[in-house]
This record gives sequence, C-alpha cells and structure tokens, in this order.
Amino acid sequence: MFKSAIGILSALVLVSMTLGAANAQNPVVEALEGCSKEIETYCSSVTPGGGRLVSCAKAHEDKLSSECIYSLNRAGYWLETLTRTLSYVVSQCAADAVKFCPDVEVGEQRVLNCLGENKANLNKYCSLALSDIGRK
Repeated sequence: MFKSAIGILSALVLVSMTLGAANAQNPVVEALEGCSKEIETYCSSVTPGGGRLVSCAKAHEDKLSSECIYSLNRAGYWLETLTRTLSYVVSQCAADAVKFCPDVEVGEQRVLNCLGENKANLNKYCSLALSDIGRK
C-alpha cells in the first residue's frame, strides 16, 4: 500500500507541475495538503524537483499518517480516472487531431479547443468522446 501511495505522490507532483494546481478543489492540492505534516516534518529541507520530494517521502513511507495515505489514495483514483479519460479521447480523436490541428501546440487544452472549433467536421466517435467529457 505504501509503495502505491509513493507512486501516487510521484504522479501528483508531475500533474501539479503540469496543471499548476491552485485551489483546494484540486485532488493534487488536497493530497499535498493531506501530507503536509509529513512533508514538513521529514522533507522540509528538501528542494522540490527532480524527484527529491518523492524520494524523501519514500524514505519515510512507514511514517505516513492515515490522513496522508487517504489523500494519496483519493488523488490516485482521480489520476486513474483522468488517465482513462485521456486515453479514451486520444483513441477516438487522434486522426481528427492530426487532420484538423496539425500545427497546434500540445498543452493548455489547445488541441481540445481546436477539435471543438472543428466539431462539425469530426468523425462521430470523436464527437461522441468530446461530448462524453463535457466538450460541446
């Protein structure tokens, strides 16, 4: 269980850097807040980045509180859902993304926005996938 919690923490650090987590509604922020005591107690002298914070948490995994483990597991569920959703949309929309958005830089939902701008021309499976994730 602790190994999966550390793996989740690793993924959360990566996602938080990618998403720029900024509010308490974000599971990444909730997980980091849920482990704040452990991070402060055991890893306060560690400079974040390069996997150092994750390595520190792993070195102290036997001391993680139930609150921290719960937060990490909750965030892990969110990450799994996000990964499945992303995989689904990519599998349904890859051809249309290449066709309609070949020069669009990946990131910050630019490809999704491009697909949305071309919704009338997308294949039905891509259109359905976008609708499934709330992109009208």
